[in-house]
Amino acid sequence: MSVSTTRRERQKLLEEALQPKDLANEFRAQVPTWQRVMRAVQGPRRIKSYNGLPVFYRALAAMFSSGIKITRGLEILSNQAEEPALAEVLPMVVQNLWEGMPLSAAMKPFHLLFPPFHIKLLEMGEASGKLPKVLLQIADYEERRGQIFMKVKSAMTYPAFLFSVSMIVVVLGPPYMFGGLLKFIQDSHQEVPLMTRMLLDFSAFVTSPWFFLGLGIAGYGILRVVRYFQSHEAARRELVINMLRLPIIGRTIQLVAVCRFARSLATTLEVGLGILHCLIMSAESSDNPVLVEKMKAGLEDLKNGKMLNEVLADSNFFPRAFIAVVKVGEETGEIGEIVKRMAEMYETEMEEQLNAMLALMEPLWMMVMGLMVGFIAVATLMPIMAMLRNL
Repeated sequence: MSVSTTRRERQKLLEEALQPKDLANEFRAQVPTWQRVMRAVQGPRRIKSYNGLPVFYRALAAMFSSGIKITRGLEILSNQAEEPALAEVLPMVVQNLWEGMPLSAAMKPFHLLFPPFHIKLLEMGEASGKLPKVLLQIADYEERRGQIFMKVKSAMTYPAFLFSVSMIVVVLGPPYMFGGLLKFIQDSHQEVPLMTRMLLDFSAFVTSPWFFLGLGIAGYGILRVVRYFQSHEAARRELVINMLRLPIIGRTIQLVAVCRFARSLATTLEVGLGILHCLIMSAESSDNPVLVEKMKAGLEDLKNGKMLNEVLADSNFFPRAFIAVVKVGEETGEIGEIVKRMAEMYETEMEEQLNAMLALMEPLWMMVMGLMVGFIAVATLMPIMAMLRNL
């Protein structure tokens, strides 16, 4: 074999190695057909765990800072990702990078995983040359956001458990736990009180096919209502407005929105975004349609020269202490750091509100459970006492 032939073969191998890999098609080829069909039916995936994105961004920042190419880093994270959604999407992101896109543009099509808030921050990081720092800031933001969600979720778990147990007792108790006793009362052919008659009719209904049909219709109706509020912004806004008027619950919803807004505002200001972009992006990250509407209305005032604290005050949504701190931050030029500290303070207050709401709901629901169980006990014992008196 000549030297020129060897060189040509090496050049050919080098060119093949430098060709962009079609990782997306390789990944799809490895996925069984039934899984691809199920994913097409289910639609786009989301991150299931709230620590999935923070871990991803931190690992990517570490690899980028250590000199590993972004494409190679994403390939490694794709192979090691525990989240199915990331494992499915990252090969496509790498494919976009091989085609010459920057990281922000490569992630942009997958908005269910990487929201516009992340994309805008990544664009600023790419433009300023501080992408690793921005990746870490996004990770910090997602961690705090996940912690807020988990606090709300954990506070609602116990009331949901009590509700489920009480519904099981009320619905399944009469026909299955007291079925023999109710049949004995019904076979006695004596006149029973109204409460007992209601319990007998309810027990007969629960054991009939009509109950399961009604249960299915009710479940479908609830699902349709939830999807309606998710897809209609005006209806969702009216729902939030009404919920904000409720005692304790309204204050908790407000604090959750303020915490998310403050965290987003601090992050976007640290990255270097303009205040106009910061305002809208922070409002949208709060997932509160009332706050988004108020901030969009105040955007023109901000363009016309109003200070940020004045715009927030005009919205009648933020606590006075928060507005005062924002004013101080504008005067000192340290608004990002001050807002971050306020977010931590309101997260503590939000947790206290959640505990207060839980402390209020627990005795109320226990009282409701006691009334329902008492109704079943009285309705069952009244005809038995009547039969004993007639002996």
